[in-house]
Amino acid sequence: MAGVRLWARIVGPVLRHSLFLGGGILWGWAALFRTSSWMMLLVAGGLCFAVARPLPSECPWRRTRIVIWGFACLLFVLLVCEIGLRMMPATALGGTDRFAFNPSYGWSIRPNSSGIRGVSRDDGTTGFITAHISSLGFRDREFGPKASDEFRIAMIGDSFTYGSGLEDHETISARLEEQLNGALPGQRITVMNLGCGGYGPWQERALLLDRGLALQPDLVIQQLFLCNDVLDTMIRDDTLPRAYTRLGQIYKFYFLHFCDDWRVRLDVRLQEHSRIAKLLFRRSDGRFALAHLLDHTRMFHREPSWFDMPPSEPRNELLEVYLAQWYPELRDGWNKTMADILATRDDCAQRGIGFLVYGIPSHHEIDEITWLNLQQRTWPPGYYDHGKPTRLAEEFLREAGLPHIPVKETLTAQPDVNALYYVFDMHLKPLGASVVAQTIATYLTAHYFPQRMPR
Repeated sequence: MAGVRLWARIVGPVLRHSLFLGGGILWGWAALFRTSSWMMLLVAGGLCFAVARPLPSECPWRRTRIVIWGFACLLFVLLVCEIGLRMMPATALGGTDRFAFNPSYGWSIRPNSSGIRGVSRDDGTTGFITAHISSLGFRDREFGPKASDEFRIAMIGDSFTYGSGLEDHETISARLEEQLNGALPGQRITVMNLGCGGYGPWQERALLLDRGLALQPDLVIQQLFLCNDVLDTMIRDDTLPRAYTRLGQIYKFYFLHFCDDWRVRLDVRLQEHSRIAKLLFRRSDGRFALAHLLDHTRMFHREPSWFDMPPSEPRNELLEVYLAQWYPELRDGWNKTMADILATRDDCAQRGIGFLVYGIPSHHEIDEITWLNLQQRTWPPGYYDHGKPTRLAEEFLREAGLPHIPVKETLTAQPDVNALYYVFDMHLKPLGASVVAQTIATYLTAHYFPQRMPR
């Protein structure tokens, strides 16, 4: 009997205090967030008051002390987790971050953010490469004043130009510089990597005007990846494709349209300085966790949220531009993408800078098995038009007087196209980047340099 009374004296207060803290947390949640009902608020508040009355033998301030200790323990646990995550290698968190907000074009590579990046290998494992970022925010070396005998080529594009999954010396720009200087002895040719992951042509143009032209390029070569480029243009104009991947679209849209929102900026600052916040972002479907949380509180005005996107139509977004029949928003996005390319050409022409364009075909465009796998289901005949974006782009560029560098033809002619692309990552392998660079070098030495490059 004495043991039972002793047990009750020990367990009873612990149970009451736990109920008090639990009820307080529920009450606070219901009071803060719109998604909680007022009934939950009343029940949680009643629970708190029911167990909050101290026993005669208890000090009046004991409950306050318990609450304070509870928060102190929570902060201690967070601190231990933060220290533990900081002690872990960067590879354990998927690599180091490299993007920063930019008010003009959504995001850019953070200057001097050299570090480790992850890439999905063909066997399903994650490999890691090292990327060195210059003080200007480019994946390249530092560039000083241009020499009098130097010919500079600026490569602009998305993650293919940046070199996702490739070491610094394996990128298209690095290979191109090596091959051009080998093919043209006595010439001093510098190829500069101005690529940035996730960019569309309009962002590539903005980056060129903002930072690239200061490097005094003699030639600008723009890389296209039409599977993404058209969708990037649509997102710029606050338009969703009818088929989309939630993670990718949230990430891009928030960078583009909410970079000035104080909630998102606060969230980004937390991610820059806290490994816990960074891990939460990567594990939460790309949500800016704090911004999303504040967006649902009762004390802040509810903003139109991109988290409340309409359902995606059941098809792969990478195949959206291959639809045989384009819906109006998609056609408008295509036309604006082509206009952005011509605007970049005009910017270069006004400054006496040469301009060329080439497109990198997607893996599924040149490999039938990958094409069938990405469709996810059997569609009616004629639902997709395999090769449509490349065909239309070549027609458009030909009408605009821009020459065509035959990258797709060269890649398709390779004996094993699967040796050119990562299966899961969809980016070029070192061999694929080398083939693209060789194709561009062959075109330049045969058709461009003989008329334009000083001897």
